[in-house]
Amino acid sequence: MSVCTPAQLLPLHIIESIANYIPRVSSSRLPVSEIETSAVIQPALLPLMSVCRSWRSTVCSLFYCSALFAYDEKRVWMHNHKNLLKLDSVVETGNHHHLKKLQFVISPTDFLDNTESISLLQDAIEKCGQLDRIYKVSIVFIQNYSTMRYWEQQNNNGDNSVNMDQLDATLTEYAKLFHQLLPNKRIVNIFKSEEYRRSPQIVEVSGRVISFLPQLLDSKVCYFSSTRINLTKQFIERLAHNALRRITVTGHKGTQQHVELLRRNASTLEVVRIRNATAHAVVKMTYRGSKYGTLVYPRLKRLHISYCVGRRSNSHPQPTCDPFPMLRVLECEGHFPFASPIVLDQGRQHISVLKIDVDADLLRILDESHILKPGSFKQLEKVSLGWSQKKYAPRGDHANRLFAKALSISDTAHVVHNCNLILSEFTEVVMPEIRFSDSLRVLNLEGTFLTIDDAIRLLCGFKRLVTATLALREGSRNVRMPTAEEIAQHRKQFKGYTASVSKINISNLSFTNSRRAAEFLVLMTAILKSINKIVVGRRYVSRPTSVVSRVEYVRKRPMYAKNKRIRAVEYIVDNTGF
Repeated sequence: MSVCTPAQLLPLHIIESIANYIPRVSSSRLPVSEIETSAVIQPALLPLMSVCRSWRSTVCSLFYCSALFAYDEKRVWMHNHKNLLKLDSVVETGNHHHLKKLQFVISPTDFLDNTESISLLQDAIEKCGQLDRIYKVSIVFIQNYSTMRYWEQQNNNGDNSVNMDQLDATLTEYAKLFHQLLPNKRIVNIFKSEEYRRSPQIVEVSGRVISFLPQLLDSKVCYFSSTRINLTKQFIERLAHNALRRITVTGHKGTQQHVELLRRNASTLEVVRIRNATAHAVVKMTYRGSKYGTLVYPRLKRLHISYCVGRRSNSHPQPTCDPFPMLRVLECEGHFPFASPIVLDQGRQHISVLKIDVDADLLRILDESHILKPGSFKQLEKVSLGWSQKKYAPRGDHANRLFAKALSISDTAHVVHNCNLILSEFTEVVMPEIRFSDSLRVLNLEGTFLTIDDAIRLLCGFKRLVTATLALREGSRNVRMPTAEEIAQHRKQFKGYTASVSKINISNLSFTNSRRAAEFLVLMTAILKSINKIVVGRRYVSRPTSVVSRVEYVRKRPMYAKNKRIRAVEYIVDNTGF
């Protein structure tokens, strides 16, 4: 009778949890892509694979879930990332059946040798057959200087002319083998690098390879992402009509083909992400002209728009009814592209996450339509009406109104972000306009500076607030340490004030020195007895470790020394920042 060790008797989900606690090497970001990463070898997980068969099976599914299809090992990028987990290594260990994601890094020069790129795919098919469990494929098309220079050096002694017929045959065969290796790909991401000056031959080859990329798509694809890709009719034709559920378009102003791709999939799309497109291109996705009117996306739940090129304009045809009747998440960084308020007007009944940068002109449009009146958003859970970039931060009356509206437009919001606003006359002008809600749990004021007095008054208004992120500044021009009498006066001024907030994140501090900042942090915990933890972020706070160390000196002052609650408050530095 076989005897099992306690480790062998553990359920699979417990084994997986143990593996997830093991520190891992961070994945390597693929060139060109801002978010796509390639898996790396994880030495810390290797010992777990030798425990027993069940442990090995569980850990391998985590270890070998993603790999890179490697070509030229001489490339600078691959030379600097030698710990990448490559497909041939996974195949050698017999763990290719665990793979779910595969990344390709290709360049125009890969197809000039009509044997190498084809033979690599053929070898993979011979060794592992079809990788039918892989559902996500990322293709990174690089055409940087080092790659082109390498090819030109290889051919500097001979004729650099390219046989285009042979190149077309190689690309056609490559596409055939690509589909044979990956029959069940449902998610395809294509990234293209910026173009560099290069020889006429490379220009011609690069254009030919880019025009071939649509052949790598098929009708099974339901998630499609393109970065810096100029979509052509071939892209549209390769993707099935009304089949895509997610589309991401970044790094392109948006051509008629981009708009057409969105329109063709209007009835099935659930998520759309658009970055760097023109405002006109974004609006065109919802309007088909005077004959057909507004195009409705009946299943769209998430719309993310980032940094549109150009301003919104009433001269562009606008939707006349709600184009997104099921929209739950609306996020827009930069200028909002729609000149008509109808998207936000109708969205008040169904949007649960609203994060938009509101410039002065958009605020005027929304005020005229009474869209941001108190309690107008009925389903809202998260809201942000600040500005995503600090250098364009709203100020004065514009900032004051945004701050108050974000805290007042919904009675159901659990999370409110009011970031990067430059306020004025907070107590006299802003506070009376705020509608304090009992539903608020998280308040983020990163980049929006308040004095300690203003922060205390604000926090005490929310009776169920749990976490707040604050940026604190001096309330006066005093540079000396506050005296015992001044501290006592402060505590007397706020006697009877109560708050529910237990954790304070400090995103920024603007004080004369670390000791003075520490004095006011401790004073805030003395007044708000609910606070038990203060986290100081490293990203924007100058010398955060010094601020936390000065807290200990402050808590030894006679007015705090015997107060166990104040001394029990935990102060830590967050290395990741906020």
